Amino acid sequence: MCYGNEIKILGSCNGLLCIANVADDIAFWNPSIKTHRLLPFLPLDRSRDLRMSLRVYRVYGFGYDFINEDYKLVRISQFIGLDYRSFQSEVRIYSLRLNEWKSLEDMPYALWYTDRMGVYLDGFLHWVVIRKIELDETGLIVALDLARESYGEIPLPAFMNNDYQIDLGVLGGCLCVLASFKEVGFDVWVMREYGVKESWTKLLKLGHSVLGIRPLTYSNTGGDILFEEGYRKLFWYNLKSQTVEYVKIRGVPDVFEALVCVCSLAPVNPSSRRRNRESEEDSSKMRAEEEGIRELVHERVLQK
Repeated sequence: MCYGNEIKILGSCNGLLCIANVADDIAFWNPSIKTHRLLPFLPLDRSRDLRMSLRVYRVYGFGYDFINEDYKLVRISQFIGLDYRSFQSEVRIYSLRLNEWKSLEDMPYALWYTDRMGVYLDGFLHWVVIRKIELDETGLIVALDLARESYGEIPLPAFMNNDYQIDLGVLGGCLCVLASFKEVGFDVWVMREYGVKESWTKLLKLGHSVLGIRPLTYSNTGGDILFEEGYRKLFWYNLKSQTVEYVKIRGVPDVFEALVCVCSLAPVNPSSRRRNRESEEDSSKMRAEEEGIRELVHERVLQK
């Protein structure tokens, strides 16, 4: 894989990074064990409709399918019509377990952000989208279930309307919405119970001087939140004092992208994953047999 001078991070999950270079080579990389796997090359999609313009946007999403124990990468290619109102989305998904790409049902939404990767949480990838390309359209959250490979919508906090501009993140294992009202600061909301509208909780409000923020993680004590600002700065926000403290790291370039990556032994080789899975299945069968014996003994004891 030729890395060149620019590497783009397409996603992070369970200690694995999905990265791409300027030649659109894509790899799954585990920096903890220094192994990577180059994905099969996927040609760029072309619109099937001649009424679509040559303008095309591509975003990705990387996550884990718990049901099939499989890491998956999604690519969405969105074509904008010559009238700048119509659109067409073509979706491809890669399976590490099968080591192949396949087509998915086209996404019936237009991307709100054409440069943002999918936000992964608990088997789902999320994007901010709109139903129609109109100036007064309200943004909403679409979720792609990586196991069922189907789309659904996530309810927003009750107050949301088209006066708000929203962005997504994950904080403390919860889906997070950053809501900007007419560019006057940000409200940060977290969804305490996934998929439940009533569980949205307002966590904090940041002033208008902070632009393009993205939450990364809580501090060890839980009293501070680390944010990235505009691909140029990092800062801690203290929830109690409501103060901001910028982080200085020597040697960091002027423009960067920050993310949280935990150490992991997750393999990026499908054959290794199959061997691990077969071992886990054998162990599961032994546990099931032991459980069956215990239940049988318990039933006989009750009969006596």
